[in-house]
Amino acid sequence: MKLGFIADLHLDINEKRKRGDVLDVFLEEIAKQQLEAICIGGDISNDYKETLATIDKIEHDLNIPCYFVAGNHDLWNIHYPGKRTWDIYNDLKANQRNLANGPQQLNDKWVIIGDIGWYDFSFGNYAKYQIQDFMNMKMKGSTWQDKEYTDWATHSVDIHQFFMERFQEQLLRCKNKNIIFCTHVVSHHLFTVPTPHRIWDYFNAFLGSKDYEQLVSNHNVRYALCGHVHFRKKVKVKETEYICSSLGYANQWRYKNTKDEIEHALTVLHLD
Repeated sequence: MKLGFIADLHLDINEKRKRGDVLDVFLEEIAKQQLEAICIGGDISNDYKETLATIDKIEHDLNIPCYFVAGNHDLWNIHYPGKRTWDIYNDLKANQRNLANGPQQLNDKWVIIGDIGWYDFSFGNYAKYQIQDFMNMKMKGSTWQDKEYTDWATHSVDIHQFFMERFQEQLLRCKNKNIIFCTHVVSHHLFTVPTPHRIWDYFNAFLGSKDYEQLVSNHNVRYALCGHVHFRKKVKVKETEYICSSLGYANQWRYKNTKDEIEHALTVLHLD
């Protein structure tokens, strides 16, 4: 089975940056690679309705399953002031391919498990900052935008723990399968921004959690997929291959045209 993985399409932001062909080129690349399924690791857009419409279009046009997890941008209420994050999260779960609905069986041997995950500030530099500094979500005039556009109505650490408990239960339930584990947030410290760094000593705190690294090592996870940080990186740790395959913002791209960028951002997994 050929499963494609990509994260951080940011369709609306890239359209504003004159890259309105991202989705069309993405569809062409999936067809070219003859993928049998695709997984998107979050941050499809800043509007959950556009995110859902994108998943529907991919499945309609290509007739293959498109699994996905929400990213923090997909959960933003920027277009729906006052809407609670849990409400948007549940609206996104209306699509059956959302991994928040539970493990999805790919074939007799493979299962994919995932959800957005969240951050508990454990990737932050505690030699320079205290927990209250991270809770403020502001540093040197910059604000982590989840502070403005998400409203979980509880502490970030509690949200992280909610996802941890769900992941633990699902991983145990699927212990006899080959597992693909997909989060939007970073699941290994090697995917944080290298420090010391003038701002990422602070902002690494919002990339994910060290707990996911331990969680993956305790279970039969063959691939751990993530996005969020806009890296493209693969690291093998024991039996697990960690993969971050982000498209990212157009102003971060390495290539001049969308086709080359998507071709290099898309990871294809060959599942036996």
